Amino acid sequence: MITNPINYPQTEVLIADALELIGRLHQQISLEAEALLSSAIPETLADIAAAKQQLVKQLEQNNQQLNRALSMQNLPSTDEGIQNYFKLAEKSGFEIEKASSLWKQIKTLSTECRKLNEQNGMSINLLMLHNQRALQILKGQPLSASTYGRDGTSHGNTIMRSLLSA
Repeated sequence: MITNPINYPQTEVLIADALELIGRLHQQISLEAEALLSSAIPETLADIAAAKQQLVKQLEQNNQQLNRALSMQNLPSTDEGIQNYFKLAEKSGFEIEKASSLWKQIKTLSTECRKLNEQNGMSINLLMLHNQRALQILKGQPLSASTYGRDGTSHGNTIMRSLLSA
């Protein structure tokens, strides 16, 4: 049985708030993906990163509160813990359909956010690599290319290109 009957309604609000925050985070990550595809100016990406960071902080606070609600019922901070929490709430007479549905949406949207954020991270890394190589060319510094020989050992080849010469 749930020992604190006020706890479940508060938890239901936390879950709804978490879904709203994750929805906003998904929007920011999607904006970031569009900005990366359109070669946006760095300030735009910095603004998006700052907004994402703020949303993540808010989600962490929400998560801490949700973890406290679970720990008050001696449940782990896992998906199984929240499912068991819903079962306890239902046994105590609370309607859990809404919160359970929101939780499923949170899980789905979180997975989408994670995948899209990883793709954005790979795009950013690729852009950084291209920028570094362009700077090396402009500065007349050698570019190194790593290859592998038949025996599996790595060989570094230095490629020297000078863009300008006097």
